[in-house]
Amino acid sequence: MDRFPWVIGGCLLLAASSAGCQQLPPAGGLSEIENARMNEEIDRQVGLAAASAYGWNPDDVLVEPLADTGDIRCRLLAVRSPGALPSHGRTWAVVDGEVIMPGTAGSLERVLGACDSVATVDAWAEAVAAFGEGVPQGYVVRQKQEVSTLAHRRAMEGPGYEFHPPRFVDGEDGARTVEFFLTDLEAAGLYHVRATRGADGSIQVSSELLAES
Repeated sequence: MDRFPWVIGGCLLLAASSAGCQQLPPAGGLSEIENARMNEEIDRQVGLAAASAYGWNPDDVLVEPLADTGDIRCRLLAVRSPGALPSHGRTWAVVDGEVIMPGTAGSLERVLGACDSVATVDAWAEAVAAFGEGVPQGYVVRQKQEVSTLAHRRAMEGPGYEFHPPRFVDGEDGARTVEFFLTDLEAAGLYHVRATRGADGSIQVSSELLAES
């Protein structure tokens, strides 16, 4: 497994490391300015890691926070390079000071384990879309207008389809479930995605193709 030898505040950032970073500042121990500087440095390091992973020009990489996640212990970042093909964004995460990239085993469990108590429904949806096993690459849908007219009409022809933005669903025995719609990268396919995190931290993910345009 590749390791990226970059350091933030004395704490090594690893791609999908199995061990937590032990040198983080205590929660709430940073001022607003210090936290902003820390996040800026994290964004820069993630951009370098993404450039290395995808063969991008580091000077062209754009890094943007997703779903209002800004804490060093739970941060989702969209990374992309406008000059590269394909130019769609990828979602990376920073969990307890470590960088996690898509496609690594156990990544969704780690991300939701760190983000569960503070993450919004949008953050859950973005995490599942990026790290959920079997979920196609695509975009989380928040408004009906983001779905192609043909895909929406075909989905309406099927049983039980009713559009909704990402939402939490009440679970049993401490379980938490998120449901959302997702379009593939060409906006041709419309999927319904559901992920349930049990009280023991295990996660079950399903994605169903509803329609293609």
